[in-house]
Amino acid sequence: MKNFVEIFHDPFIWDIYRQIGNLETASEESLKKSGGVRHDFSHVSAVLGNVDQICNALGLCDADREEILISALLHDVGNMHGRKDHHKNGALMAEEYLNQIDMDEQVKFRIVDSIAGHGSGSETLQGKILALADKLHCTADRFYPTTRQVAPEESHGVSLLMDLKSVDVSVDGDTFIIQFTSNGNFNMDEIIEYQPLIAKIFIPIKECIESLGMKQMVLVDDIEWIVSDKVITAGVNELNQWASNNFKDGHGRDTFVTNAN
Repeated sequence: MKNFVEIFHDPFIWDIYRQIGNLETASEESLKKSGGVRHDFSHVSAVLGNVDQICNALGLCDADREEILISALLHDVGNMHGRKDHHKNGALMAEEYLNQIDMDEQVKFRIVDSIAGHGSGSETLQGKILALADKLHCTADRFYPTTRQVAPEESHGVSLLMDLKSVDVSVDGDTFIIQFTSNGNFNMDEIIEYQPLIAKIFIPIKECIESLGMKQMVLVDDIEWIVSDKVITAGVNELNQWASNNFKDGHGRDTFVTNAN
């Protein structure tokens, strides 16, 4: 874990995420552009925790764990340049940064590739795990406290996700289990209407678990949360339409070119 520890304790990386948090909260308008969603170090810390859980559940070796942890640590640095293409910008920034570190070139390539594809569509298992760990951070602490006020077009859908308190990952035989815990108010029937939010969560789940050759089970308070491919595909289409209409100023949120089939 030498490289991960070195990067984690680098003040340069912490400063990038501090600046991202400041940019996102500088004004009501900037908070709207972020979607009211955190991309600061608190988010990165949560993603690191999710990566650890996934690696533990899958029994991955230390080398694989370190590779994915480094990807998670650097995955959102591209938000320094706005939300549009943040994954691509982040990959370029990460590559430049990692070139200063003594690291196997193939490992470096996979880390950069994971960051470039962490929205959706990564071809490597490492990248799919990163995308899953990232999108599983959809619990209440992912959102800024004023999100409901400054992002009214999403406020109700976000309010529903803010009823999720935590997430745990485990494996039982050939089933990969994702267990959300709520505050008791989470409404599965209501949130299904917010298909883009559903797609953002369930596409990485589907892609990662299918690549492992496993079955998925997503639970909220021990009740299975089942989402059809039709709903996911509709969410993808709506996200991509939204992106084509709104990503004109270098800001915005993730887009997906992957379909659910």
